Amino acid sequence: MSFYSHGKLLISGEYLVTQGATALAIPVRFGQTLDVRATPGGAPIRWETCIRGEKWFEASFDPSSLKPVYHTSEASARFIAALLRHVRAAQPGLFSGKSYELAANLEFDPRWGLGSSSSLISNLASWSGLDPYLLNRKITAGSGYDIACATASQPILFHTSRGKAFIEETPFSPPFCHRIFFVYTGRKQDTAEALADFRKNRKRYSYEVRLVSGISKHMAVAANLKDFEFYMSEHEQIMASVLRRKRIKEEYFKDFPGEMKSLGAWGGDFLMVTWEGTRRELEDYFSRHRMEPVFSLPELALQNDPAE
Repeated sequence: MSFYSHGKLLISGEYLVTQGATALAIPVRFGQTLDVRATPGGAPIRWETCIRGEKWFEASFDPSSLKPVYHTSEASARFIAALLRHVRAAQPGLFSGKSYELAANLEFDPRWGLGSSSSLISNLASWSGLDPYLLNRKITAGSGYDIACATASQPILFHTSRGKAFIEETPFSPPFCHRIFFVYTGRKQDTAEALADFRKNRKRYSYEVRLVSGISKHMAVAANLKDFEFYMSEHEQIMASVLRRKRIKEEYFKDFPGEMKSLGAWGGDFLMVTWEGTRRELEDYFSRHRMEPVFSLPELALQNDPAE
């Protein structure tokens, strides 16, 4: 059996999506496969993860306790063991008289933060017949937008209310899509840790949630680049106030002529930028900051049919 889920990028709504804000998110063209093969009961459960076909991680688990008996990464082995335990607790019959060999293959570098965990959770849920949002909540404290992206066929507007996810597909295909780029900063952030820090103040940002929800909807249908840049700037100012941090452009890229927005956990993963010069000029600018790769929106978004 083989399963496939997409990676993701959160365009708007970072942090506040966990408080019910509407977020704009895109499933990306890169994803993750999971191949599952049943083996005789009593045999160790074997796991292998490859990155673009190159072996990156492997482990074996005791079929009774699901504790790792061999691994090449303790953190990855603990994460997978926890997932397998939740799957077995919910679907004990799946493991009755059977063991498994599971092989995952990522189409992107896990350091990019494009959803290596969420696409894996989605694949395991598809295999086991579990609700992916419930499985996700067993493991993370995120909103679940990344789980929604894993099986989406185009960009989405996402929010939660009373524990339920609401998803609206939106054709985020602006005529200026070739002026929107995503730049990997080279600084992988721990999203769970960033969210935990955000929740420590226990403050409810009702006003900011309403503002960001409106911005997300406007960004999805912006008619021109100037409007889109305005919404990017407004979003950055709101989040700078919420997080009590400087905008990344103000702090590190004051000479950048386009607009710039942090994505995900601030300070790492990807930046979204606008650029009206040549692609080479943009790549040269960020190479001086030792930041690569650079993707355009059409290169990254799963569904993007520009009007021009």
